[in-house]
Formats: sequence, C-alpha cells, structure tokens
Amino acid sequence: MPCTKCEEGKYKWGKTGECEYDSKEACESANSKYSKMKPTPLGKKTYEEYAKELKEYNLSTQRFDFESIKTLDALVDNIKKRETEGTKIIKDYLQVKKVLEKDRKLKEKKSDLQYKEVGKVKKIEDAFFKAKGRLEDAEEKLRRMNNDLEETEKRVERVEKEDLGIRKNMQKLADNLDKFLNAFDKQLSAFKKNAKALGVDVPTSKYDKIFSSAFATRNKLIKGQTGNL
Repeated sequence: MPCTKCEEGKYKWGKTGECEYDSKEACESANSKYSKMKPTPLGKKTYEEYAKELKEYNLSTQRFDFESIKTLDALVDNIKKRETEGTKIIKDYLQVKKVLEKDRKLKEKKSDLQYKEVGKVKKIEDAFFKAKGRLEDAEEKLRRMNNDLEETEKRVERVEKEDLGIRKNMQKLADNLDKFLNAFDKQLSAFKKNAKALGVDVPTSKYDKIFSSAFATRNKLIKGQTGNL
C-alpha cells in the first residue's frame, strides 16, 4: 500500500491513514513493516500480492455464492425424502420376499406330497374291491390336498405380482434418486471449487455423509430390482 500526498502537502499511509508525515520518505519509513508482511491466512502471498490479486480478478467475499448452500440444502431435503421412501420400500420388499420364499418352499413340498399321494391312489384303485373304504378316504384326502395346493398356487401368483410391482417401484425410485444425487454431486463440486478459489475452508463432511448414505440406498434399490437384495 503506497504513501499518498494530502491536499495540505503532508503524506498519509494508504487511503484511510492520517495526514501526519512531512515527506514521502518519512511515511514509507514509518510503515515499512506493513509492506513486508508475511503470508496471509488466505494463501502464501504478501499483503501487496493479495491486494493486487483482488484488484486484477475482483475477488471479494461479496462474490461468494451463498445461494449454492441453499441449493445444496434443498437437494438434501429431496434426497432425505426419497431415501426414507427407499428405506420403507426396501423393508416392504424384504417382508414380501420372505413370505414368497416360504410359500414357494411350501408349494414344492405340497407338490411332492401330492405326487406321492397320486401314486397311493393308483395302488388303491388296483385293489379297489379289497379296499374300497381306503380308496374313498384317499380320494377325499387327495381332493383336499388339491384344493390346498390350488389356494397356495393362487397365493404365490398374487405375491409374485406384488413382488413385481414393488421391484418396478424400486426401479423408478432408484432412477429418481440418481437424478438428485447427480445434481447434488455437481452442486457440491462447484461449491467446493468456489470456496477453494476464495481460499475459504468450508467443511462439507455433512454433505459427503448424506451423499454416501443415499448412494448406498440407491445401490440396494438397484439390487432389489433383480431380486438380489
């Protein structure tokens, strides 16, 4: 910062200093320590270098884009909402999957039992005259088993449709979450770049943590679409 001459003939240091020096040499000598300042906290530059940089590139705290923080917070709200939806639909999917797996095993078991029972019925038919009563009992049992198996098959078909609907919703939600995550990542990168250019240390761990959590939910949704969750 140079010494400037006042209207009354004396000199002052900078623009806001007092007109108290009789000569320019006296002014510069008294303020020599300011022209040799050590690097500022904003970077490894002297005060004069930083002042020059401000003048040349018009860097100031007024240019700092605080709107980007509002945009990030808005994205966070959307991501949290969809992450909550994703968590709920994953929970519903796991419950349906558990029921479906149980019923499929039950269906297989009952199909095996039915097959064996058909064999028994055949044998009883061959000995019809000797065991007419046993044949009627076995036929009744087979009828009940057929009805039971039919009901189980209908239930499996219904649950399979429900499973398909949930996985379609998972696909839709994963795509939606992807869109917000991409927007969030771009906004956060721009925010970090802007802060770095200004030499401002702004903590972003909160946003990084939110991004990681939502991304993990997104991966689970994608796995659920193929039944691999």
